[in-house]
Amino acid sequence: MLKKVLLILVVCLFAGTVSVFATPYNDLEEQGQTAAGILYGSDNNTYYIETKATDTVTMGFEYNDWKNSYGTRDFYGQFGMADNARAIVGIRNLDSETRTYLGAVLSAPITDECTGYVSGLIGDGFQEVQVGADYKLTEQTDFNLTYRNLNYHGNRGGLNFGLTFKM
Repeated sequence: MLKKVLLILVVCLFAGTVSVFATPYNDLEEQGQTAAGILYGSDNNTYYIETKATDTVTMGFEYNDWKNSYGTRDFYGQFGMADNARAIVGIRNLDSETRTYLGAVLSAPITDECTGYVSGLIGDGFQEVQVGADYKLTEQTDFNLTYRNLNYHGNRGGLNFGLTFKM
């Protein structure tokens, strides 16, 4: 199953039809746990909050401020498929238009404290790519480092860094 999801993600990336989930990968462990965070970058700043609604469902909201341009607002759900794979369903408000998307997040441990991830969404009229890593500073705090590229009325992107706080 994981090989099929990864193959689909790679094919979509090369076909130019993928957008990627912008929030860092958060490993919320129990129902009711919440993560909130901020990412700073040269082209955009991201603010988000998400909560684990059930053992397999995480719901969230994200706001992206693309500097000198527009902002996006996402409402999404992540659905646990395996320990390292999640499906995503969401809506994005982009240029006063609401667009739906589907996607997946894949993650893998790099070290005991660090997890790498790639996520992809198939949306309407935009493509975005993100690859990143979360480093556990404490049980409640992660440092996030991501590379992000958005193709919507031109290409924008760059390196982002930030913090996630878990409650």
